[in-house]
Amino acid sequence: MTSIVALLLTAIPTLAADPSAGRGLAFKWCAECHVVANNKVSTDGTPSFAAMAKDYADRPEALKVFLAQPHEPMPPLELSIRQIDDLAAFILAPSLPAK
Repeated sequence: MTSIVALLLTAIPTLAADPSAGRGLAFKWCAECHVVANNKVSTDGTPSFAAMAKDYADRPEALKVFLAQPHEPMPPLELSIRQIDDLAAFILAPSLPAK
């Protein structure tokens, strides 16, 4: 399954990712569980976006595959390829602005 998702994410040409749109998605869908701004610390062990940025800094396509696949305990979000690109661009941005 991972290879199919990876193929789809790399085979379909996309417009340039929009970190601002990704920021909106992050605060709408992710902020309830994940820390999405640099100046906050997670208290429950859920990975912060800063930690994900560090883990995936050299592997942006792997981050997109991770975002595309349902994984526990996350609820199954049905993100479009564009939304995945935007969210990954926000996560991997040089600095994550506070809301």
